[in-house]
Amino acid sequence: MASKRFVDSNRDNAGDFIGVSAVTQSCEPCMKTNVSKTATVFCKDCDEYLCDTCKNPHTVYKPGQHNIVNSQGSKSSSVILDMKGMDKCHEHAREIEFFCQDHYKLCCVSCVLIHRKCDQLDEIAKVSRQTRPDLQALKQSLIKMQSEADAMIADCKQSETGFNESIAKISAEVDTMKDRIIQLFEEAKQKLISEAIQFKTAKVKRIGNKCDASLKVKEELNNVLSMCCVVLERGTPSQQYIYSEQMKEKRKTIESTIDEQRKITFSSTMTVSFPKQVTSLLEMGSNSIKLNYDGNKTVDTSSISLSSPPRPVTLELLVSVDLPKTEDDEKEPLLSGLDFLPDGRLVAVDNKNWKCIILNEQLQRLGTPYKFKDYPQCVVCVSHDTLCVTGGGHKVVCLLSVSTDNTIRLTRQINTTSTFFSICCMSPSNMVVSTFDDPRPLRMISVDGVESDFDHNS
Repeated sequence: MASKRFVDSNRDNAGDFIGVSAVTQSCEPCMKTNVSKTATVFCKDCDEYLCDTCKNPHTVYKPGQHNIVNSQGSKSSSVILDMKGMDKCHEHAREIEFFCQDHYKLCCVSCVLIHRKCDQLDEIAKVSRQTRPDLQALKQSLIKMQSEADAMIADCKQSETGFNESIAKISAEVDTMKDRIIQLFEEAKQKLISEAIQFKTAKVKRIGNKCDASLKVKEELNNVLSMCCVVLERGTPSQQYIYSEQMKEKRKTIESTIDEQRKITFSSTMTVSFPKQVTSLLEMGSNSIKLNYDGNKTVDTSSISLSSPPRPVTLELLVSVDLPKTEDDEKEPLLSGLDFLPDGRLVAVDNKNWKCIILNEQLQRLGTPYKFKDYPQCVVCVSHDTLCVTGGGHKVVCLLSVSTDNTIRLTRQINTTSTFFSICCMSPSNMVVSTFDDPRPLRMISVDGVESDFDHNS
């Protein structure tokens, strides 16, 4: 149907291409026998001009239905054709009358003078009767090319539509990723606040215990001091001597209690640290999401799922250094435990030389190492300024404080019922430790020194 409409359209628009020269239509079957006879009718179905003699045989012997109409309403119809200058010689502006087969060139009478010696110079009026089939084949090829052009136009429009759909899809995917990241941060925030409150509760409990113990000491001191003043002012020398001797032991007990409470220190400051992946994302800014298109294959970060399976990673060595034996080292260093402080400093324990050391990002030693009484095994950072070290005295866990000027101090030593080796944080106030020579391979210990076992049924 599309092909038929195209044929009709070309016939209707023929006047746009041809005009001005008068052409008499001849009967096409007669032309095949070299007889020139004027056509009187036209078969629309066969696209063929016929004379009165050929009309009846055409409808009887040629298969198909035949829509016979008058050839433009008269026996000698003329068609006004405008060849748009195509029937004129480009060199001499004269009407084309010949065709040189040797040079494959259309010629006018002036051109003939140049081509008169050519072997085959045909007069167009004589050879043009056989060109209609070639012109029909040309028309069909033009129709085919027009269909291909239409298909390419439709493909271009489809491609433009595809771009618009891709942009809408990209926007939706980025919004989805943004919402998931916001939700992830909200969940992380709630978890962080919950852990901070849990940590605060444990610390406040210890602070309360210290405060209660200090109040009792103060109350006892008030009573003792009051009695001491009375004895000193009103007592006899004998009474003063007796009271003085009795208070010596009492004083030692009070001093011991004060010393014990003095060793219990607290830091009321909590900070938050973000993993390197998050800070790297912020450093990338708007370049954190890349566009994928043909010729620019990048990682499709806008479609990375937060719950996607692990992808292969490539490890790159950033820095490496040998830790030489220092003047106060008895043996070659052996680092049995490592962890990072939130500010990026590296803390390590030297098992052979009983030390805790601090390193910077270039693995250079900072400050003065802390010396243990025995072999330390492992270390973990439990807050921005607090370390927990296993070993260092067999069944003990040491809590160390680290200052910004890289000074390490012992704040508390916890005696344990088992020998602990490796250690890691489970929460701000609880840690998981591995044991040695114990039927329980893993145990838990809090910063307050409370040990507990895992539930085997969970």
